[in-house]
Amino acid sequence: MGRVRILAQRWVDLTFLHWRVDPATVAPLLPPGTQPDVHDGSSWVGLIPFRLLGAGFGRGPSVPWLGSFAETNVRLYSVDSTGRRGVVFRSLEAERLLTVLGARLVFFGLPYKWARMRVVRAADVIEYTTSRRWPGPRGVGGRVVVRVGDLTAGRDPVAEFLTARWGLHTTVLGRTIYVPNEHETWPLHAATLLHLDDSLVAAAGFPALVARPPDSVLWSPGVRTTFGLPHDARRARAGQSSASCLASRTQVRGYRPRMTETSPRSLIPDSCTLPTAEQPLRIAEFDDLYRTGVQGVRRIHATRLELDLVPEPAVAGQAAMLAARENACCSFFTFTLTVRDGAVVLRVETPEAHADVMAAVADRAESLVGRLAGRPT
Repeated sequence: MGRVRILAQRWVDLTFLHWRVDPATVAPLLPPGTQPDVHDGSSWVGLIPFRLLGAGFGRGPSVPWLGSFAETNVRLYSVDSTGRRGVVFRSLEAERLLTVLGARLVFFGLPYKWARMRVVRAADVIEYTTSRRWPGPRGVGGRVVVRVGDLTAGRDPVAEFLTARWGLHTTVLGRTIYVPNEHETWPLHAATLLHLDDSLVAAAGFPALVARPPDSVLWSPGVRTTFGLPHDARRARAGQSSASCLASRTQVRGYRPRMTETSPRSLIPDSCTLPTAEQPLRIAEFDDLYRTGVQGVRRIHATRLELDLVPEPAVAGQAAMLAARENACCSFFTFTLTVRDGAVVLRVETPEAHADVMAAVADRAESLVGRLAGRPT
């Protein structure tokens, strides 16, 4: 993050409730230039109540009273064009009115709300209550009760995805900015949800979500965190070219797409709206899918192609993400992802007018399937 820090605070007694959601439902709620971050084919919505302690500016001391309060946020998960993963807050409830007013005025346009809040702990049971005061809708909030379990052992990819976040995306004066932060690795405990009565998630744009149990429940005693200077989310990280930034967006399975030497023009129809500079990057992303995620290629018709995918959730999620992004710039493509009897198939179709593009796609897929070093062919 660098040496400059603008804010430091400690987050304690956090409960993480998360639900899987379709990335398409999240996308319209994110700042321009970001897209839903995906794990195992899903994006996620989080409801996180906790206590914030000892907030202070820069390297100075914490602010007495105003710097400690209960907070509950509803958040989404984002990734920008440089590959930086972050969170997007849909709402942040806090019990200090002056803190809320100050944060709304100067802290990056974040949607802070003033609320009546309480956090009570009795042995291994923690209860969080909140009721919004201002701005409306008044009264939204609820009650969360969890029982804290044992410290989690071993690596949990889902928990890492949901908690190992090193910044946030937000919009200020029409521009998307990224605010970096640093903290220790979360000490995470399993937790049991004993009671949930919530309307914050619905107010944040997901009206039916809490009707079903959360897909992940975790608790943490907390971490110390610091925030750095905000900057334009389009700006590449130090030492990183724009090409490698864009490519890093597809690190779904722990690899980075390799750039091709040239961009075959037959793969790119004139009607494609993707900026010219990004076209070879998109080809590189599909190339990595062919190399690492495709088992077979079937030419059903001059306008229809079927790709047999490796039957893993991460591969299906990667294929779905690429298909959605490709359809945004080449809307004549129709993609259908099916899972049946253990087989995962991505069907690609085009109108007759683009049969030449389909032929080029099929040629390229066939030439690359199984070409990853060390993979049997």
